[in-house]
Amino acid sequence: AKDESYMEGLRPFHEHYMPSREILLFGLEELEHHQFRMIAPQHGSIIPSHLIDPIVSAMKDMECGLYLLPIYQNSIHDLSRLNRLYRTLLRNLSSRVRFRESLEQLWEFLTAITSVKGTWVLTWDDGERCVLYAAPGALDPHFLGIQAKDLRCHDPFDKIFQSVNPVSFPKGIKIPGIPAKIETPVTAIPLREKEGALQGIWLIDRIWPPGKKIPFLEELKDSLTMLVRRERAYLELAQERDEYYRKATLDMLTGLFNRHYLAIEGPREVHKAIRYGHPLSVILIDIDHFKKVNDTYGHPVGDKVLKEIAKIIRQQIREVDMPVRYGGEELLILISHTDLAGATAVADRIRKKIASHRFHVNEHPFSVTISLGVATYHSGDTLDQLIRQADQCLYEAKAKGRNRIMTEEMVWDR
Repeated sequence: AKDESYMEGLRPFHEHYMPSREILLFGLEELEHHQFRMIAPQHGSIIPSHLIDPIVSAMKDMECGLYLLPIYQNSIHDLSRLNRLYRTLLRNLSSRVRFRESLEQLWEFLTAITSVKGTWVLTWDDGERCVLYAAPGALDPHFLGIQAKDLRCHDPFDKIFQSVNPVSFPKGIKIPGIPAKIETPVTAIPLREKEGALQGIWLIDRIWPPGKKIPFLEELKDSLTMLVRRERAYLELAQERDEYYRKATLDMLTGLFNRHYLAIEGPREVHKAIRYGHPLSVILIDIDHFKKVNDTYGHPVGDKVLKEIAKIIRQQIREVDMPVRYGGEELLILISHTDLAGATAVADRIRKKIASHRFHVNEHPFSVTISLGVATYHSGDTLDQLIRQADQCLYEAKAKGRNRIMTEEMVWDR
């Protein structure tokens, strides 16, 4: 043996013929009590003294007992590869934080022992929103847009919710929420905890004949069930985090973003505009005579007016735009990739929609109007300066009679 790479030649033999790791470790520890000039086996290569310690050390981490697996593979080298895949898979199933990487390894292992083209795991979060993970395929979980209770109503998934044993699905099964059908027969395996709670459904695109054992099913199922349960806990935490973030960044009355969100994300939009050279504009909106609405109809009606105006604004802008409740009755829209002319057109569309809208109190209609100030980003501006320019334009719009738009070009010449 010339160097430590000889270990790879030793590995398949020992993994296959040693009945257990404990027996191998006992033998290696006995060897360590002696000083050897070389190891000269009856079969194999001579190992000189300087390689004995590193090879013995490497052999201590070796898994053994592959003689149990010849029903799946014949080649000793294939068995060695299969063993490494299996041990790595079990280790990762019990240690990885996220699920999708382990599912890819599960698929790799399945393809080593049988003809499998894909595998899926179907589970649900704490709100029973169904989630599908696929391997090979997309890295991110796919939310199906249905709940677990709805899945129970779909044949043949209803059988899985009642079963503890694998169920065969025919070719062409459709998973609710996925437009395409699975074009191969599928074995569906319920992932249940010992007390019976169903954590998910494991799908493999192959049918095993009745009575034929699915390789490694029992060994993998418990670990996979544990991992799916952990993934469900992760989804629940992610859902709670999203809800906390939503509460922290949204105005609860209007559903628009709040000033805290603007303070965080607004400067980022300015930096993007600077970096990529695209226009950025601000529309500042004030509801005309809003105090009169509150005094005449009461604050609950005033709140309703604010909510309806916010809804109209969201309908008139893009998803990439940032609508904000800036103050009591002041609203702000940060519009990226839009110059002054484009922002003015958006502002006018919003103004006309709100002016023509009818609000109701006790079935009696009334209308409100808004005043708007529009400004666009110029080199060297900060977000505060941009908003201040829009605020000056808004002041001019109110001073000139309200229900109108004033832009920075109208207010001053740059």
